[in-house]
Amino acid sequence: MINKVPRLHVNAKVVIRTADEFAYLTYPSGMHDLPGGHIEFGETVIDGLRREVQEELGYTMPTEPRLIGIWEYISQSRQSHTVYIGYMMQLTDKPELRYIEHDDGTILNWLHRDSIVQHGFYPQFEKMILQAMDLKL
Repeated sequence: MINKVPRLHVNAKVVIRTADEFAYLTYPSGMHDLPGGHIEFGETVIDGLRREVQEELGYTMPTEPRLIGIWEYISQSRQSHTVYIGYMMQLTDKPELRYIEHDDGTILNWLHRDSIVQHGFYPQFEKMILQAMDLKL
């Protein structure tokens, strides 16, 4: 049996929001996620987040996102450790966005702030989304 080398991953996620809605992804499995992803070695977190949003949505973020939180996930086997860095980007108008990275059935949705809690996000994502939607800008 080959032992897996423990790995540390850094991911950046962004809550892209308007006054009352935010964008999120739904995978074919039914899992919900936020735009963003893995930061490459030698890449700044903001540059990696901009690259991921461009790859996933074909969207260039018009402003610097605001840092809203950091959380981590350590697998039960302790072989994988991911640090998530959460950002928020406020937009005045809702852009036409769609998921373009893979043709796997993943879709981009907009959800109203009043429906966040009953929608079934991972607890850490839900907390970040609620925090981002409550920020007064």
